[in-house]
Amino acid sequence: MNEYLLIFTFVVFIAGLAIVAYQNISYGSSKHKHHLTNHST
Repeated sequence: MNEYLLIFTFVVFIAGLAIVAYQNISYGSSKHKHHLTNHST
């Protein structure tokens, strides 16, 4: 029971980090692209 709970918590924690990292990368990429567009213009 405790092992499953620990694994579940670990998976949720990793999933959370993955989501945050993905959002940061996506935001950074979008911001960078927008910057390039403004520079080109």
